[in-house]
Amino acid sequence: MLTHTISAAVMLGIFNALPCTENDIVVQCKLSADGAKRILRALAELKLVELNGAVWNCTPRGAY
Repeated sequence: MLTHTISAAVMLGIFNALPCTENDIVVQCKLSADGAKRILRALAELKLVELNGAVWNCTPRGAY
């Protein structure tokens, strides 16, 4: 599950899109709002991204 989440995020271009808002991810990565929310929260649980205000950023772990 862990590697599938990371792989999906890489293939969708989520890490390359950061830092940005959830709505920016929807547009840039061509995701549904629900899909963007789910994958960003999954990545946050893995401590790869974090939400600061309305902006999602890579953590040092996610930037590797």
